[in-house]
Amino acid sequence: MEDNCRPFLVDPASRVIGTPSDAGTIAVASDEMVRPLRIALPRWYHGTDLGEFALRVNYRNAEGEEGMYLAAEKVVGDDSVTFEWILSRHVTQTAGPVRFSVCAVRHAEDGLTIAQEFNSRVAEFEVIEGLEVDEDAELEARLDWVWKVVADCEAATAGAHEAVGMIDAKLEEACAAAEEEIAAAEEERAIAELGRAEAEALRAAQFADMEQRSRGWLRYICQPGEFDPDTRQPIISEPHAGTMYFVPSAIPTEQSMYQEWIWVSGDERWESFGEVELSITPASPDQLAAVLDGTDGGEGGGEVVNLTGWRSVVPRLKAMFAGIVHKHSGADLTDGTVTAAKLASAAVTQAKIADGSVSLAKCDSSLRDSVSHSNVVLPNTANSTHRIEQVRVVRDGHTVHVSGLLTCVYAQTDGYSQLIASTTLPAPSAGIVYCDTPAGHLAIEEGRIRVHGGTAGTSYRFHDSYAV
Repeated sequence: MEDNCRPFLVDPASRVIGTPSDAGTIAVASDEMVRPLRIALPRWYHGTDLGEFALRVNYRNAEGEEGMYLAAEKVVGDDSVTFEWILSRHVTQTAGPVRFSVCAVRHAEDGLTIAQEFNSRVAEFEVIEGLEVDEDAELEARLDWVWKVVADCEAATAGAHEAVGMIDAKLEEACAAAEEEIAAAEEERAIAELGRAEAEALRAAQFADMEQRSRGWLRYICQPGEFDPDTRQPIISEPHAGTMYFVPSAIPTEQSMYQEWIWVSGDERWESFGEVELSITPASPDQLAAVLDGTDGGEGGGEVVNLTGWRSVVPRLKAMFAGIVHKHSGADLTDGTVTAAKLASAAVTQAKIADGSVSLAKCDSSLRDSVSHSNVVLPNTANSTHRIEQVRVVRDGHTVHVSGLLTCVYAQTDGYSQLIASTTLPAPSAGIVYCDTPAGHLAIEEGRIRVHGGTAGTSYRFHDSYAV
């Protein structure tokens, strides 16, 4: 059956169904399967191919009864999809307006669930009044045919239900067996994956250690956003075990601008070793006065002397001791003479005074050497196992004070290795001085400092004094 008129077009933008101008009288009351309406809708709608959809017409006749027409065939073109709606008696049974819309649906794999659906807007055409007789006889015949169809459907449904029940039982049995196999395989996979992960972590840690030893330490200065502003810990997505990360110090000084961090790959954690927080309690002027007066009761011991303390101590020291350069009158000698018993044996003789071996200038020079003072800061340096920074050498007469910050990168177990060399380091009177710290054992000699041992990743601020 073919409709000679132009098709009813579904506009893709407005979804309005347009009635062709040559449609003429579409239906008369009681028409039965004689008038096909050719309907065309766009094949492509916003990237969706409606040519793959099932097509149908939803309608409401003049009596207000609703129905559906399923299109058995369709013609899919490049730009449009066309099908025919043959008007049944249910559509035309009563004269009056018939409202309808076009619907395109795509079902899911189960054949029941609608996955996608396209609908047009509602259109309308008029069924013209006609003349129909002997409706009761026709109705009875139709009812007999309907009841036969119903009986056939019930029989088919019963058979389908039985077949579905058998299929469901087989499917449940197969699914249960498959789930058991999947669970066993997943358990084996999880065990294997755990072993693989542990082996990979060990391999990565060993490789990182090998790479670090072969390449030495890399240095990286963290920028804002790459460290936690409160803890100062780096925030690096893929940290490198052979890189030393420098984070700007929360309290920077001229000689300590950064806090150093390294990534411990074996423990998967950050280790800080570049900043030491000190809590200093100054000694009060009263405590210092008690020490000078000999009335100190021995309390405390961890206090330090700050500038305020020195301001209270210096005047008292000046009052207690004579200056380096000063004069005495002869009247200050209580017995009036300097006897040989008051001089070291052969220290001063008339001959030495006569030839100039003992003079006021030479005595003054000797005295100055005994109270000489120097204060030198050595450059920061490092070897393959340790780093030493902020080294200060202070000479106070015949005593030398050495202090600084020692960091152990790798523990040195093969004996002492040289860490710093400087002519500023005077020879100890004992020849060598040892200073033990958690970061390593220092050996201080004339012109150099050597290091041995220590705990990797440890920093320690040391201080040692020796006689020269």
